[in-house]
Amino acid sequence: MLKSLWSRSQPAGLAGLQFRSGQLNLAHCVRADDQPRLRICESLEVDDTWDARAQLLGERVKSLNLAGVGCNLVLEPEHYQLFMMEAPKVPDEELREAIKWKVKDLINFPLEEAVIDVMPLPEDCGREGQKLVYAVVAKREFIKPAIAAVLDAKLTLNSIDIDEMSARNLALAAAPGPRGVALVHINEGQGAMTLVKEDCLYLSRSFALKYQGGLLDDLPVEALILELQRSFDYYERQLGQVPPAQICLFGEHVTADKITEELRKAFWGVEFSVLSIAELVAPDDQYDEAILQHCAAVIGASLRQEDAA
Repeated sequence: MLKSLWSRSQPAGLAGLQFRSGQLNLAHCVRADDQPRLRICESLEVDDTWDARAQLLGERVKSLNLAGVGCNLVLEPEHYQLFMMEAPKVPDEELREAIKWKVKDLINFPLEEAVIDVMPLPEDCGREGQKLVYAVVAKREFIKPAIAAVLDAKLTLNSIDIDEMSARNLALAAAPGPRGVALVHINEGQGAMTLVKEDCLYLSRSFALKYQGGLLDDLPVEALILELQRSFDYYERQLGQVPPAQICLFGEHVTADKITEELRKAFWGVEFSVLSIAELVAPDDQYDEAILQHCAAVIGASLRQEDAA
């Protein structure tokens, strides 16, 4: 998404950072033998003021020797809106300005208070001759102090990302097959599906889900099947894509024993699995899977590759 305007030599690894309600989540990954390894993962309580957030972040960066490390800041979904739309037929250099006027009537705050970025969808999406994009719209009143907190803490801001791109990075780390993977993040009361093929985000969709998130709570299988079918129908009919051969679940106490036979039969021939973040980035059991799942967004941000879109 929004990349820094400068480039410099940086210490090893990448940090992922997210300011959530009452929390500051931070991760740092380095690469060893071309494999990502999680060095830091923490979720800390903090007051919802920018002074408190900036102070805590600065303290942690100093304590953990992260000064100068490249940082990918991840926006929580409540701080942005994501719209898929047909791109206006304008030169590429004018696209962002043209998109501004298309989203004007879709947001409930003044356009001058918005920060807008555009992510093109792959060329094989949609009807012939149709160019689709995602427009990301965030409020400047959140972006500006968040950037200031990152810079004041002596981190190097590489990008400002969204949850969907963090999920994409996790999906890529899991090495999906040529038909891609549907990564389904399930938390208390909600689900979000990110459909990734090759290195591209094709489709993102959020939905309500009656799931309590407890260790012994079953997944609402019928509702989950319906939402996944709706997503795949749109993916196939509107975007012209073949449904993925892999569905990977993760989230609050989402374990392999919760993938029922009913769920498997609804998507015959599709491989179901549960994403183990520990296996991807922390195989030495340094971190409990529960904290890794809680910090999935910042871990995904710390996995971003420099040539990623």
